[in-house]
Amino acid sequence: MDKNAPKSKNSGKKATNKKPQTQTNAKPSPNPRRVAFDVLYNVLVQGGYSNIALGNAINGYSLQHRDAAFCAKIVYGVLENLLYLNAIIAKQSKIKIDKIDEKAKILLQMGMYQLIWMNVPASAAVNETVNLAQRLKLFAAKGFINGMLRSFAPQADLYANPAEAAPLLAKNSDEVHLVALAYSVQPQIVKMLFNSYGKAQTTAMLAQACGRPPLYLRVNTLKTTPQQLAKLLEEQGVRTSPVAFLSAGLVADNFGDVTQLQAFKDGLFHIQDAASQLCCDLLCLQPGENMLDVCAAPGGKSFTSAQKGGSTATVTACDLYPHKIELITEGANRLDLCNIKSFVCNAEENNPDFANKFDKILCDVPCSGLGVIRRKPEIKYKTDLLSNDLPTVQYKILQTAAAYLKTGGELVYSTCTLNPAENGEVCKKFLAEHTNFAPVLLALPQGVQRAIDEPENELTLLPHINNTDGFFAAKFVKKV
Repeated sequence: MDKNAPKSKNSGKKATNKKPQTQTNAKPSPNPRRVAFDVLYNVLVQGGYSNIALGNAINGYSLQHRDAAFCAKIVYGVLENLLYLNAIIAKQSKIKIDKIDEKAKILLQMGMYQLIWMNVPASAAVNETVNLAQRLKLFAAKGFINGMLRSFAPQADLYANPAEAAPLLAKNSDEVHLVALAYSVQPQIVKMLFNSYGKAQTTAMLAQACGRPPLYLRVNTLKTTPQQLAKLLEEQGVRTSPVAFLSAGLVADNFGDVTQLQAFKDGLFHIQDAASQLCCDLLCLQPGENMLDVCAAPGGKSFTSAQKGGSTATVTACDLYPHKIELITEGANRLDLCNIKSFVCNAEENNPDFANKFDKILCDVPCSGLGVIRRKPEIKYKTDLLSNDLPTVQYKILQTAAAYLKTGGELVYSTCTLNPAENGEVCKKFLAEHTNFAPVLLALPQGVQRAIDEPENELTLLPHINNTDGFFAAKFVKKV
């Protein structure tokens, strides 16, 4: 106690029988804009992944549904439109954008996103952003942020349609750069997509990549049926619809955090995009067969395959990192899947114990992720996405896995990217150099539409065609 502090009026008096005032330990509700800033700083400056950073922040701060939705809208809105927002900042600012403090830049991006696209009063968007600058102790930048946002607010509606506004902002007016700016994608990625799929397909898929993806659920058919689960989920407040081309898939029509539902905790479903579920249907593990999933984490395809094969099938799920194996084990335990064995394993290195051992192999290789940019929009800003050695790594994993397949066995190679160098070109090289393998015609379920002309053992899924992640799969058989 401070000896120099003034004494209380009651100092030295006897205690009375008055009841003390009740104190609560309730924490003040966190500001969703501050949470959004923290997530964006983690992703844009510290290199975090948006889906992980946002999930951790929402759970860590225990944001209520409304605040969580507001926070997520700002985070994904900024990330989906980052290059476009930066172009606006560059046009409005007298300071060169690369000279603006990173924290101040993020606040400008957040404020401008709210002014352009969110149903937020302009005064609130400006004042709350400036107040956040104060709380972040950005005293030198506070006036700059205030002036920028106030001068921009009356013009915000002019920028609501990026495709129309891009010519006003672009330094380069050719078609590739205009599309790149409108959809906030690196120009070299747009050029590759143009060359692979044409302008119409490219702009359609990039437009589809803006906004939140659908939430697909894979029913645990060892415990329930799609019809039974749909009824149960409706009782728990989540409406679902069947997916025509999936054997046991549902899509949620309205949802919050479904991992908090009792049905999830009871292992009645796991979350898995429709493209990933379809990939497992194409491989189609049968009862009594054994399967290898060479790059299995976080485990969705292993779970689906284990359910398809039933208790007499065996799935060996491998991944490079122990903490990812823990994720697979946790998921398998929640789903009560006793037919999954998981191991730490380097998919590029030969494992003699696996030679000629498996009836089915899933080779879902690490990739550039261009098919999942609506889940991880920060992928769009990587400048080295097309100039790396991924195809070399992918081919090494594929040919290593091929040695583990029994004669007459089937292998599916898959990625969640739309770069042909990682997809069809890898498969073409594999068949040319492995004459003991042959392509297998894909029997596609009704409702799946092909987006491009390609070999019949290959399937490229574009997001705007089947409302799935962008995805590639190819099937091979080891000749007898």
